[in-house]
Amino acid sequence: MATSNDKKVYAQFIRNPKIEIAGIVKGKWIRITGNAVVDEAIEVKEAMLEANSFLKNTYSVNDGKLAVFYIDRMKAVVSDFSGEPVELEDL
Repeated sequence: MATSNDKKVYAQFIRNPKIEIAGIVKGKWIRITGNAVVDEAIEVKEAMLEANSFLKNTYSVNDGKLAVFYIDRMKAVVSDFSGEPVELEDL
């Protein structure tokens, strides 16, 4: 995840890093939980900008604004109506 360190979402992640993301498509749904952790490594910021070129219009590696997060203690559960949910942790 990437954002600016002057946005409300950044302040929320810093105050309370617990996150939950949920979505559904074609009768299956996923819930991802964990803790958002800021990664200040230059290599990580460079990789984020390379993987998401649209961010280059707004951010640069050394601009002092780009904040990159990863999910620590990640757990994902994929469910549908056909049986047991599939659980994934810290892949």
